[in-house]
Amino acid sequence: MALSRSCLPHHRASPGERCGRTQKSPRCTDHEAAFQRWRNAQPGRRALYQGDWPAESRAIRRAHPYCSVCGRVDELTVDHPTRSVFCRTHHGELEARRRAEAKATRSS
Repeated sequence: MALSRSCLPHHRASPGERCGRTQKSPRCTDHEAAFQRWRNAQPGRRALYQGDWPAESRAIRRAHPYCSVCGRVDELTVDHPTRSVFCRTHHGELEARRRAEAKATRSS
């Protein structure tokens, strides 16, 4: 069972800036929507996810409507490099593994 915590409105918010709503995720629904708008407006994300990618991602999820690892059917995302469908949990694990490998490569 996940702990309930107070909402962290944005990625740089200090504990004193919490909005007071409690939920299991880091941000309440209102602040999560605002955070996603902010994140998606960043130049690097706009360059990566504009063009044909939104339509291609939807088509891939329609053709493969479950996580390739666990079969989960909600909170799905398509991995950009491999075009595979993952639930949020497994995509996060994949991205963490990639970041660790990239860091190890840079250090050596």
